[in-house]
Amino acid sequence: MPSIKAVLCDSYKAHTASLFHLTAQITTKFVAQESGPGSSRAPYAAYHSGENMRNVLSAIVFMLAAGPAVGATALSPQAIQRDIDLHGAGPVVRRLLANGDYERVMDRIDAGDGRWIALAPKLAPGADAGAAEELPIALAFALPKNAHAVLSVLGPNGFPIEDVCSAPFIEGTVKDVRGYIRRAEQAVSAVGDPKLATARDACLAELRKT
Repeated sequence: MPSIKAVLCDSYKAHTASLFHLTAQITTKFVAQESGPGSSRAPYAAYHSGENMRNVLSAIVFMLAAGPAVGATALSPQAIQRDIDLHGAGPVVRRLLANGDYERVMDRIDAGDGRWIALAPKLAPGADAGAAEELPIALAFALPKNAHAVLSVLGPNGFPIEDVCSAPFIEGTVKDVRGYIRRAEQAVSAVGDPKLATARDACLAELRKT
């Protein structure tokens, strides 16, 4: 029976080979679509810009460089924080988006888990476009569930209070907005930590304006 080390080694070799193969395919397609008259770009709409190409390749290079730890580590705030410390927020966010884990992270934040909420400002520097917009929305969902944790990541060193405490939901995603605001006000009002008093009062003012 092969050892666990041998199995992991073989798995990583296969993982690395598949990623190199994917990189080669993407590069070939991108070069083909960018070169020569009459070349069709339609089949590769996802890679129309050089920026998209760099993002995809960056995510692949990150996964290769990070090795089996990235693929084998269970999704956890501690593991993601460790990856950010080692590689920076940008590559980590791109990897989470590439493998479908970014939405799972947002789900854990809006469920009100304080460990995941604390991770939100660490992810923010690496997020742009839609990924950046999802962070304050996830925090807004978390506000009635864990106001203390959410207030802890708002303000000068975190997210702008008006981005989170203004019910910034996409239209139709929250059926009872008034009910949400009542629950959020109750949860925020109950936070008695003196260090969060400024954020609490500013958040309440924003909720009452909504």
